[in-house]
Amino acid sequence: MSLGHIKSKAVEQSVINVTNINTTYFDMQTNKAYPGGELKGFEANTGKSVYYTFTVNYRNSTYSETIENISATTSGFSVVKVVPALPSIIQPNSAQTFNLAIDLPNTSYAGPLNLLILYKVNYVTNSSKGQ
Repeated sequence: MSLGHIKSKAVEQSVINVTNINTTYFDMQTNKAYPGGELKGFEANTGKSVYYTFTVNYRNSTYSETIENISATTSGFSVVKVVPALPSIIQPNSAQTFNLAIDLPNTSYAGPLNLLILYKVNYVTNSSKGQ
């Protein structure tokens, strides 16, 4: 009696290799986009969610800023949760750390992840000044 050879095929896990995260800040009042810099990337398996933390440093000494929305503009990626919840106000000359839950594509990917951050400056006017 001969026992046949059992062939098994290893299941390959597809990988997401985000080489870096590019941030773009979009001013909702002026409709202008500004590059926000590059953040560290990550590796994960396809079809999963990852949790990513980054900090917005706001350097305006007069007015606060409201972060209205954070979204992924790279195909297949989706920001599904932001903590603290948006909109979030950042006071002058301060910083806010955001924790993102990002759903990943179901197919392999290698390259940058682009995040778009919509914001507005909270200009305060005093209409009663001088009256």
